[in-house]
Amino acid sequence: MTEIFDQVIANSTEYHNSQHKLRLLKLEEELLELSAPIVPIKEHIFVLPIVGVMSDERATHILNQVVPEIANKNAEVLIIDFSGIHLLDTYAASRIFTITETLNLLGIRTIITGVRPEMAQTTVQLGVKLIHLEVYRDVKTALEKLN
Repeated sequence: MTEIFDQVIANSTEYHNSQHKLRLLKLEEELLELSAPIVPIKEHIFVLPIVGVMSDERATHILNQVVPEIANKNAEVLIIDFSGIHLLDTYAASRIFTITETLNLLGIRTIITGVRPEMAQTTVQLGVKLIHLEVYRDVKTALEKLN
């Protein structure tokens, strides 16, 4: 009888743990989606504000989920605003330029705004060439240049 009771408790615990893990995964997916909203500004012009930490997971989410969504919206211009980034690791910084190059290959003009001094230093240390990128201080300035 004790063995049966122990097995029931073990199965119940395993079930509840797996349900908890599924809920956590779903919450993480929802947070990733909310962490990279595509904001329409004008016809064919969108802003992608990045707030918080730019991690590898977030960069991968943007590359795999957000970029195709932007392409499906027939975007001509995407302004990626980094003014809300508080932490950027070296790998994620390099992934940002993979994202911009992917967008450029899709025919989407990519503009970067809100680069902080720390991010600029990381980018320079990586040896990333910014010749093909348009960079402005803030979204307002980028929108003024587009007009």
